[in-house]
Amino acid sequence: LKVILLKRHPADVVYSWYKRGWGIRYQDNDPLAFMPLLEKNKYYFPWYVNNWENEYSSISEVEKIIKSISVLMRLEQDSFESLSSNDKKKILIISYENLLENPFDEISKIMNFLGKNSSTRMAKILDQEKCPNKISIKNREKKISEISKNSQSHYFDILLERISIYEKRFSTDK
Repeated sequence: LKVILLKRHPADVVYSWYKRGWGIRYQDNDPLAFMPLLEKNKYYFPWYVNNWENEYSSISEVEKIIKSISVLMRLEQDSFESLSSNDKKKILIISYENLLENPFDEISKIMNFLGKNSSTRMAKILDQEKCPNKISIKNREKKISEISKNSQSHYFDILLERISIYEKRFSTDK
């Protein structure tokens, strides 16, 4: 088994979840969540909120999302670190931003990892998907500004820490 893990900038993930309502949709047991939900005192929450559900129920939508994403990122990292070095070699980690901006390099990495050739239609597919495409730094800065206006400094600091870790890992200034 080989796994390709696609990571995305934490600010973009938080903003995307916020715009899709993932900080409030669970509380009404949204059937479109397609996720196991836990219940405590008639309040529904995602499985990864277990053991901090009291905090979850008392914070804003954006703060729920920031903390949730941070918890999921920590669980992912802890799981990866617990693997043997042989199993770690079976996982290719790439960033969404690199895939978008440098698709041929990233596809080459994927091909080498899988020991496969790319489709003869790859250039056409990338063209249809408007790749390569430059990530807008100004757009991300606007997202971060909106997130900061809707979260207390403690939670915003959690996001900033996740951003720092991500940007160090993927050498990006976006």
